[in-house]
Amino acid sequence: AASDVYKRKGMGQSDKLPDHGARTYSYFVHRDYFDGWMDAMSLSGPITFVGHNWGVPLFFDWAMRNPDKTRGFVHMEGQVSPVTTAIAGDRFQAFNAHMRSPEMEADVLNDNLYLEQYFFRYVDDLLSDQDKAEYEQPYMNPGPDRRPTIDWPCEIPVDGEPSDVFGRLNELIEWMKINDIPKLWLVPDTASIMTGERKTAAESFSHQTTLQIEGEHYTPETSPDIIGRAIANWIEGLGV
Repeated sequence: AASDVYKRKGMGQSDKLPDHGARTYSYFVHRDYFDGWMDAMSLSGPITFVGHNWGVPLFFDWAMRNPDKTRGFVHMEGQVSPVTTAIAGDRFQAFNAHMRSPEMEADVLNDNLYLEQYFFRYVDDLLSDQDKAEYEQPYMNPGPDRRPTIDWPCEIPVDGEPSDVFGRLNELIEWMKINDIPKLWLVPDTASIMTGERKTAAESFSHQTTLQIEGEHYTPETSPDIIGRAIANWIEGLGV
């Protein structure tokens, strides 16, 4: 079976957008580019999506509008639900306030703080120098080139804001409860973000197999072989 990998706009080797400040790379901007990529690929046959973090709601969203073209979902550590600070707790509330502060924006744009502090810190011992250079390459230039890394965490709908993303994630949750598309939910055994409302939402999805795997939040980096075997076994079990 063929496989194709989508690089979200402004990330990987994809082009950057003209900078308009916060939300230049909003969820809906990414959704429009993902829709365009799917149209351009002209993929034949039903599609099995595999995604992590924000990739998960992006492919849920496309599938909700194209269910006849969707064979299955494999999701892990996905941004599948809005978050309420009263439920998420003080630690998340502090994280959210920090992410949305002018100081954090400046630290990210000037010093690449998000990549260094919130990514490499957790996976540095798993990456070769060549791997690390690949991750760093799109964000070498200080300033707007680094905007995607701060826009994404600020798209998490917290206490109802951003309201457009809040509304869309709630619509996706309701659809995921009722559609009959097979789903595989991979849950790392350490440092998972799938707690509270995210966990409750994911547990409500219909026609779903849940599998705990060894790994951490950045599952593609911590558990690539485990993920591959789990997907192969799941697809074999579906008989497709």
